[in-house]
Amino acid sequence: MNSAMNKKLLEQIGSAEEVSKALTAFRADIERFEAIQPELLKSNPNEWVAFIDGEVKAFAKSLAKLLTKTDRLGIMRESLIVRYLDPNPPTLILKVS
Repeated sequence: MNSAMNKKLLEQIGSAEEVSKALTAFRADIERFEAIQPELLKSNPNEWVAFIDGEVKAFAKSLAKLLTKTDRLGIMRESLIVRYLDPNPPTLILKVS
């Protein structure tokens, strides 16, 4: 990559320190979400959930409706943890060769 491309990329993603800080915060959000996921599965089965900054921001029956709600709240989609609360998730079997 040339220096102009590197500069543009750094403007988009930030410095290594900024990226590290954002990834640490995202990891903490994932851990918080996973801690409350069993409760959410009981209270809101078969719904979509939007989670950010350690808290649930919205629930909806469809992904489109959830994203509409979060857009109205002014939440950047790139920052959201979005999951479908499936009380009976499919079993996945992966073949390793």
